[in-house]
Amino acid sequence: MTDDHNTPLARTIPMLAAVFLFAVGCAASTGDTGTDVGTDTGTDIGTDIGTDIGTDIGTDTGTDGGTDGGTDVGADIEPDSGTTPPIDPDLNGDGTVNILVIGTSYSIRDGGEAFSPDSIAAELQNILSADDSLSVDVNVVAEDIYRAKQLVTGYGQGGDEYDWTYYCHSLAQYYFWPEGRDARLTNLAGKGDVDWDQVVIGGDPNIVSAVPGYYSLGVNMVASKVAEGDAQPLLLMLWPQNENGATIDHFAEFTYRTSDGAKVPLPVVPAGRAWGDLPAHKKDSTGIHPTPNGAYLAAATIYAQIVGKSASSSEYIYDDELADAALSTVLDEAGKVHYTGHRTFVSPFKSCDITDRILNYNHTGSSSENGIRGGLNWVLAKAHVKLESGGEPPINFNYGRANTEFEAHKRYKIVPEEFEFSLGFPMQDHSNYGNTTMLYGLDKRRHGTENGTDLGVARKMVWDFELPYARAIPVRTLLLQMKEAIPEQSAYSDGWHMNGDLNKAIGAYMYTLLTGHCALDAEPGDTDSNEWRSWLAHKTGYETAWNLMHLRAAAPGFKVTPDSPDSTSVTTTEGAGLSVSFAYPPTGNVTVSLSTDNDAAVTVEPTELVFTPENHDVPQMVSMLGLDGELPVEVYTITASTESTDPTFDGLVDRWEYTVLR
Repeated sequence: MTDDHNTPLARTIPMLAAVFLFAVGCAASTGDTGTDVGTDTGTDIGTDIGTDIGTDIGTDTGTDGGTDGGTDVGADIEPDSGTTPPIDPDLNGDGTVNILVIGTSYSIRDGGEAFSPDSIAAELQNILSADDSLSVDVNVVAEDIYRAKQLVTGYGQGGDEYDWTYYCHSLAQYYFWPEGRDARLTNLAGKGDVDWDQVVIGGDPNIVSAVPGYYSLGVNMVASKVAEGDAQPLLLMLWPQNENGATIDHFAEFTYRTSDGAKVPLPVVPAGRAWGDLPAHKKDSTGIHPTPNGAYLAAATIYAQIVGKSASSSEYIYDDELADAALSTVLDEAGKVHYTGHRTFVSPFKSCDITDRILNYNHTGSSSENGIRGGLNWVLAKAHVKLESGGEPPINFNYGRANTEFEAHKRYKIVPEEFEFSLGFPMQDHSNYGNTTMLYGLDKRRHGTENGTDLGVARKMVWDFELPYARAIPVRTLLLQMKEAIPEQSAYSDGWHMNGDLNKAIGAYMYTLLTGHCALDAEPGDTDSNEWRSWLAHKTGYETAWNLMHLRAAAPGFKVTPDSPDSTSVTTTEGAGLSVSFAYPPTGNVTVSLSTDNDAAVTVEPTELVFTPENHDVPQMVSMLGLDGELPVEVYTITASTESTDPTFDGLVDRWEYTVLR
């Protein structure tokens, strides 16, 4: 199933006190850096894989007009033009405006630009403190995502021991980083020493540009935790230090897609768009990112978002033109169509959209790959899809371990004439230390080109120009999400091999990534049962794939399931059926329309189904029957598409390919 959303989506940026978690390291935070091994100087082997090549971005689907070619955007804006009376940013009414800004001091790309929250938080503190219209105290704190820790790691089936350094650069790894995690999450939810009013969420520009789905996944983890408290999470639109790869238009699209698909209200602070619209002489250039002007502009945009007026109204003077430009952008972005259609950018997490009724595969691995195949077969049995080895090339996919330094002959293979897609996963660490080291293994370890982590695999696929054929399987990310619900969940079934439920999560992820389909059953009632644990694995795999593919945390669970694994064709006398339902309830009715690309070959009944929030999970059947024709064999694709007032359930598309035999 794909998420087409062909109707233009408009985001209205509300003038509400809402702050974006933009990586900020703070006194109010818990200082949970663990055993810090110092700055991430990273002795890279060769050029780092994250150089701003942006190869996985693909075609820009955004409809924004780009920059304005240097027009002086803020020159004629009155300080509070077009706004209602200023909004009180003290959302919880405790007499202090408490704002947390989250960002990172080191990028995942060694030597690449980060997006530090420190200068942004300092400028926002200056602006708010000098605003005479505010009769409250002001406390703006920066929180740094970056962390590093050296760990003894067991590598390979023999468990050889190495001292390796692990790094935290993504919002997802920040969310799961073990040191101080309980205190960190308590702080994000405003239940620690500070009850936040707004949390501004930023991140690493290199992760946004190269793997936007993973950026979206982390944003939603942090935003959901913030929403548990009184604070309003805000999503800060970043921008690249230069546009050799991803453009500001890409950053804008990825940010708005993430905001639109969030499970909690997540307004966008359009600082990146404000920077892109500045005249050239206002874009200062320094060795830091953001620059002094950039940091002030970001702070002024946050201020305009949460207070509803220009920072030029504050007694703190930096550059009134920048302040007015920030307000101008906030007003201009409100109600604008920020993108149209479904995502087309290519990344290691892009959906493959295979519609075949039988999936043909290959792998050259051994026990670990066989375990994953068992998990995939478990999911396919629920989906009524067959998995067959080999076939006429190019077959659908091959898969295997990704690590270049461990049994490289068992790696996935990029051979387009043999395989349409190739899936790689980072091998599990040995269990002698693995239940600890796997928790740190999302982003990077050792150096920039090591591909033994989830993002290490994805980024090396980009660096090695393996797109559009390569896809990454984030094994550790799946494990950590399962542990969120089952803290005692182990990665292992024995000293080396992965746990059966983890293999099922991997299988569910692969199925949705390869096909876009969902086969998730209803949740079992007994949460202590093995059945429930397997259901959780399935849910984790499906939802993770959906978020990474579509930048949408809210998943619909659109289930269009064949009536039998053997039902791959129809005749004029023997038909086939599809069962249609939803795993999750919509907030409004959903109309599902059925159509084919070959109406002369097959009839479909009915052609329209309606689901309500009450009957969303009650399957409705669709029948297909072949028609007479001259050709002995014809192929057709049946498409199920949706319309709904619930944006999560609107614009969905699910396709299957069948054969008519005469």
